[in-house]
Amino acid sequence: MTTQLFNGVDHIMVRVEKTEPLLALFSDRFSLPTSWPLQHMEFATYAWITLGNTNLEFWAAADNSDLPAEQSLPLFSGFALDPPSLSDSIEVLAKRGIACKTPWAFVTPGRNGERVTNFTNAVILDVSTSTCCVFFCEWGIDGTIFPWTGKLTAQDRRLREQHQFDQCGGGPLGVIRLSEITMVSPDLERATQHWQAITGQASETFDLGRGIALTLHAGKKVEITSIVLAVKSLAVARDFLGSQSMLGNDREDEISIGANVCPDLCIRLKEVS
Repeated sequence: MTTQLFNGVDHIMVRVEKTEPLLALFSDRFSLPTSWPLQHMEFATYAWITLGNTNLEFWAAADNSDLPAEQSLPLFSGFALDPPSLSDSIEVLAKRGIACKTPWAFVTPGRNGERVTNFTNAVILDVSTSTCCVFFCEWGIDGTIFPWTGKLTAQDRRLREQHQFDQCGGGPLGVIRLSEITMVSPDLERATQHWQAITGQASETFDLGRGIALTLHAGKKVEITSIVLAVKSLAVARDFLGSQSMLGNDREDEISIGANVCPDLCIRLKEVS
């Protein structure tokens, strides 16, 4: 029996110069719910949009020196996997020959002066680079930074976000969920082997859970080249984007959001039955 190392994709990181334009695009024009309202912190300005089965995190760092000097923004800079047990997942990956960085916890003062853990991250080194970070993210229930009240488990938070998303009806695009993440690597064979070890799946397209597939292709560097939103009707989504002058590539079986409103981010839309 294969050990389950993660339940799904907790969130996709989108590094941006400014958070507000993309937040407004997704929340105001696409009418998708904000799962984490806009936050202005010393280290970053950020906000989350929920897609029901995962979240998009728009992150404008105060300092981008962790990125290569030539890297432009916006950028799909990675995604977080939601582990049932962070320590167990790291241990199993080590046995499979996949290295993780030492876990790092974001700790803040609690309401009674105690130190509480908001979340703990561990980067999966073998599939990560400076511009594309894949990591485990284990959330605490006693944290002080959360936009929700009460002590929510990871499952509680997922139900909360799914309810938020269901209430919006998918917005004018008719979004159902995130359905695909597409990545490229200069060593496709090695990348495939790594993801087979991480997922325990002997395939070339990987099920990341909650209806999200990971597709790998050959490319010049490790990066996320696109994400796919599943929609109820491609015709309806096409008409809406066209009426708003936001239609990008237009094919019979898929369309994309135009670069005029979503520069450097390839967001494709496909109809699912």
